[in-house]
Amino acid sequence: MTLLKRLFAAVTVAGVMAAGAAHAGEPYTTLPQPQPTQSKDKIEILEFFSYHCPHCYHLDPGISAWAAKLPADVQFRRVHVAWPGMTNIQPYTKLFHTMQALGVQDKLHTKLFDAVQRDKVEVRNPEIAADWFSKQGVDKAKFNQAWSSFGVESAARQAENISKNYRVDGVPTVIVNGKYKTSLADVGGESQLFALLDQLIDQERKAMGGKKPADSKKPAEKK
Repeated sequence: MTLLKRLFAAVTVAGVMAAGAAHAGEPYTTLPQPQPTQSKDKIEILEFFSYHCPHCYHLDPGISAWAAKLPADVQFRRVHVAWPGMTNIQPYTKLFHTMQALGVQDKLHTKLFDAVQRDKVEVRNPEIAADWFSKQGVDKAKFNQAWSSFGVESAARQAENISKNYRVDGVPTVIVNGKYKTSLADVGGESQLFALLDQLIDQERKAMGGKKPADSKKPAEKK
């Protein structure tokens, strides 16, 4: 092997290791560094998405229906992606955390998605966003206060580190229990995605020494 070929091979291997370990024949990767989950007693599913993303919008009804039927030992959460320099996405990340601060994300998540993707409301403009939220019953002064708060600003900045730690390079991306990463692009379709997620959930449940709860009903999802 020539020196050039050896260097190319070394760079290729390093890139694969940095991104995560691929599984032969399986449309997912293992993160090089497992990430902490909110609860040690539950299997955590994270959906990295963006209100800016049409693919995320099309997936949203399906993944919401799937998440609503998850067993009680599985926790589903949405995480708005953020990447350095992506100024077109940053306002949506901030809106996501503003809704969390106001306690209206569960109520307005789908409505905001519709406003952005279907109705083309330019909510990245804070004044337009404040007007839109006011029409949804959110006090405009409270919206402006939350939007400008230190907590929301900090959470939006931290989202970049979270996206980096999970090696999220596109959306929608789904993480299973801080370990496994997959996406629609990896699996080819929604039904394949949900089948894979169910498989990985069962795999994690067995690794944790648990059994699937007899009652599959669980509290409302956290977005």
